[in-house]
Amino acid sequence: MHQKPDTARIVDLLEEERKRLARDIHDGPAQSLTNVTMRLKVVKRLLESERQTDAKAELDRLQSFLRAAINDVRRLIFDLRPTFLENGITEAVQRYSQRFSQSTGLKIDVAVAWESPQLAHSTEVALFRVCQEALNNTFKHAEASSVTIVLDTSDEGYLMSIRDDGKGFQQTSNSLISFGLQGMEERMALVGGIVRVHSTVGHGTTVVCEVPRYND
Repeated sequence: MHQKPDTARIVDLLEEERKRLARDIHDGPAQSLTNVTMRLKVVKRLLESERQTDAKAELDRLQSFLRAAINDVRRLIFDLRPTFLENGITEAVQRYSQRFSQSTGLKIDVAVAWESPQLAHSTEVALFRVCQEALNNTFKHAEASSVTIVLDTSDEGYLMSIRDDGKGFQQTSNSLISFGLQGMEERMALVGGIVRVHSTVGHGTTVVCEVPRYND
């Protein structure tokens, strides 16, 4: 099978990012704002009926919907341009994991064994995006309670592993596609790295990324 040229792979990745962003907007702020529109109609009818107390209760609900929409938009902005990366991949993974844990209730431990490698920015972005994808997959599908992220060195370069204690899955071509492995592989290949996914039903899932030492 012939490998796609880098330009074609970049186009594919950009298209996947657009699709993901469209899904996130639809499921997040768009849904919240749709709810706001519907509740505003309810408030209007209550005010017309001079039911002030009920109208006030509906306005309180509207406030909650708007807060959710604002938080969703902030999250999307952060995902598009993670400011954490300005201080390097180690801090980015640590701070993102902390924020993700706070918003989802998922327990996340980050173990740092490497000595702050000075990787190319493109490599740091690729590692960070895989970390995001893996955590999102864990939260949405794995039914996990905890995740362990390890940042370490290897004979060939640097490693990032993300292991959850979820239900796992049987590794087939379709299940790996659903897991998002292709997008992860494309990202890592563009920076000279590799990614592997190991999963067993009932024993969780582990994502391992490796980038070569010449990136530092």
